Amino acid sequence: NFNYTLKYENIHFTMRTLTRASSSDSTPVAPAVDSQIQPMLSWLRGNGAVFDKVLISNLNGADGGSGWGLLALQNCKPGDVLIHLPASVLLTYDDECDTNLLALISKVPKELWGMRLGLRLLAQRAAGQAAFWAPYVNLLPTAFQGVPTFFAGDAIQALQYPPVSAQVGKRCKFLISFAAELASIRGKPEDPFKMDVDANALGWALAAVSSRAFRTRGPTEPAAMLPLIDMCNHSFQQNCDTQPNSLGGINLVANQHIAQGTPLLLNYGALPNDFLLLDYGFVVPSNPHDYVCLRFDEGLLENARLASNMYKEPIGSLDSLEQWQADVLVALGLHGPGANLEVRVGNANLVEGRLVAAVRVLYARSAAEVRGVHLDKLRSLEFRLSLQNEVRSLSTLMGTLVVALAGFPTTIENDLEELEKLKRLPEERPDMCLSLEFRISKKKHLVAAIQNLGQRVKGLSLEVEQEHAKIEGGKKNATKDKHASSPKSKGFGR
Repeated sequence: NFNYTLKYENIHFTMRTLTRASSSDSTPVAPAVDSQIQPMLSWLRGNGAVFDKVLISNLNGADGGSGWGLLALQNCKPGDVLIHLPASVLLTYDDECDTNLLALISKVPKELWGMRLGLRLLAQRAAGQAAFWAPYVNLLPTAFQGVPTFFAGDAIQALQYPPVSAQVGKRCKFLISFAAELASIRGKPEDPFKMDVDANALGWALAAVSSRAFRTRGPTEPAAMLPLIDMCNHSFQQNCDTQPNSLGGINLVANQHIAQGTPLLLNYGALPNDFLLLDYGFVVPSNPHDYVCLRFDEGLLENARLASNMYKEPIGSLDSLEQWQADVLVALGLHGPGANLEVRVGNANLVEGRLVAAVRVLYARSAAEVRGVHLDKLRSLEFRLSLQNEVRSLSTLMGTLVVALAGFPTTIENDLEELEKLKRLPEERPDMCLSLEFRISKKKHLVAAIQNLGQRVKGLSLEVEQEHAKIEGGKKNATKDKHASSPKSKGFGR
């Protein structure tokens, strides 16, 4: 039996979930582990899986993961099939599943796709050792401490990032309400589990699927759990890919030369740390796909103009746009019905292109300045409408980054100091450490983007000075020419 805690705001309860072997992702290698893994390997082989080029090993984080991972058992070349899984061992759901289970799955919102497959996983778990996927389910982690759904309240607050905190709250509310719905049918003919499934069990299933499943059939189709392949840890520079095979299953294929003993790595996707933390329970410190979300509105622009000392410069108001300005903002999806006002800053592009274009248009002096300019150009930092417009626009965009950074109540220095203190404590707090690493990464991205835009603004300021110097020089030359061409007195009349 195992216990863990699900917490949401002031709700705190610990409940007994389901029964399984007491193994963990981060448990050090021990001789007994082999005997625990062997039933799954035998089950896979018995159902047509082939994996003679890989080795399961506890890598103790050497591959960026938390413990268990896969190694190349021999030298591999691009295109080599390292693992072959037939369709029969992929844990998913379809129309052939139990109708009561499918009825429950249909009640789960589509955006919580992990919970949909999680119900199938729970049904397998409830069936015990008689279940077809029992050898695989028995080896799943007992708990997912890195997933924020199971963070303590102070660790949720320590994220300092409302978009993720809101998602955690949304998930917890769903788990609690859905658990109540399951309780209402417990023991009835429509109950597919025939046993207690509470909010903690639902949370475990959601975390298990979200952190391990693959959307093998596309984003609109049910996901699938891939035994053994799901032990590959993540890297944005992966050395393996998954590919469908001729039997309707999935292969793990080398995409480069891989030396014997090298960890096998998959790219979980071009995901920001928000999703890596929410679904997988880890963050990438220098994640090139990370960003900070802001809401595009009058308040953001006003604060950004104050922060960048642009508040005296003329700009269009979102509350009283000229028609030509409104047209461009509608085309950008930042104005009108159905507008998406969430903009991203601090990412690899420094500032989302939609925000760049919008600020430029608001600073434009007339429709003629933007007429005929393609949206792609307006969105690019390598384009400018005019020197004056660009100085105002980039300064204001830098101001949005300053506003985003000011939204965090602590500094990077504060966070690094607190993280070091946590690591020295005798009682581990992995949830707090992850929260600190998460917000440190966000702030570092913002600081880097501010520095980059600052250099661009500095370069533009030099151009402005040079332009002013040319104008002043032209005026002086014109004055000299005027004096030189005026008639000089010949002394007549003296």
